[in-house]
Amino acid sequence: MNTMIRTMREFVQTFKAARRVSTPLVAVRTADPASTIQTIQETLNSKAKNTAVLYWDVMRGLVGLNDAGLNH
Repeated sequence: MNTMIRTMREFVQTFKAARRVSTPLVAVRTADPASTIQTIQETLNSKAKNTAVLYWDVMRGLVGLNDAGLNH
């Protein structure tokens, strides 16, 4: 799904909808990665521990951001 989301509230709603239907991979393009990563981790709540959160950029490649992400 390639949707232009304009507000953080819309992003959180779309992210939660993707999680509800077990979307295996969610890619997010953003101008503010730090804020977006924080919002994703907050949205995951208690499921953050078991959900791999990964970050990719052209300089570092794929980096795990939590224990589950480091083990994948």
